[in-house]
Amino acid sequence: MLIMLRFMFKLPKCLKFDVDVLWDGETGGIVKILSSNRVLKVEIPKEFGGKGDNFCPDELFVSSIGGCLLTTLLWLARRLDVKLSEVKISVEGIVEGKLSGYEFGGVRIEMFVKAPSNEDVKRVERLVDLAKNYCHITKALSRELQLNFKKKIEVG
Repeated sequence: MLIMLRFMFKLPKCLKFDVDVLWDGETGGIVKILSSNRVLKVEIPKEFGGKGDNFCPDELFVSSIGGCLLTTLLWLARRLDVKLSEVKISVEGIVEGKLSGYEFGGVRIEMFVKAPSNEDVKRVERLVDLAKNYCHITKALSRELQLNFKKKIEVG
């Protein structure tokens, strides 16, 4: 199906997203989005001694899930000419303390989408299913994603 979508809508075969994360000298840092020169600030959650002024990575993680579902839904709606009246996506991530450390124990997602008329309900329902199936972030979470990790340590 993805090949069909790529063919129908002339989608790029590959996208690359790069960020640099720089420590701020205190309880967090600055994330630089290299492709756009945008930045956002992150910090340790308040519960662990952060100031509470900026995003903690866990908030960004669950925001990414909801944001991917929303933007996938909106992109598909535009391409398939499906009208929407309202969209709200609630995402709840539960982080649990375990003997091995903290880890996400689960994510609950609730999508509320309002169709403009009764005639549109079936199309909107299909659109929500497509968004769920094509959001690449939720797909990555449902399988084991390979992480390539390198470290460099210097003195000074």
